[in-house]
Amino acid sequence: MKETKDKTNTDFERAKITRNKARDKEVNRLLRAKGWKVMRIWEHELSRKNSARLLRRLAVLRPRGAGAE
Repeated sequence: MKETKDKTNTDFERAKITRNKARDKEVNRLLRAKGWKVMRIWEHELSRKNSARLLRRLAVLRPRGAGAE
């Protein structure tokens, strides 16, 4: 028996993603207003190459004198 995607489920997922994006945008705005730099990282976007690039960017953004605790 072949499984098919239910249109209702697709509509639900689309609405969920839309709500998540709106929430993320608002959270980003609030954090920036408090002086934070915001980088949103999606797990599915991380590869070995991307992870190395991300670590380099984070090292540049780290305040001088800040070390591991």
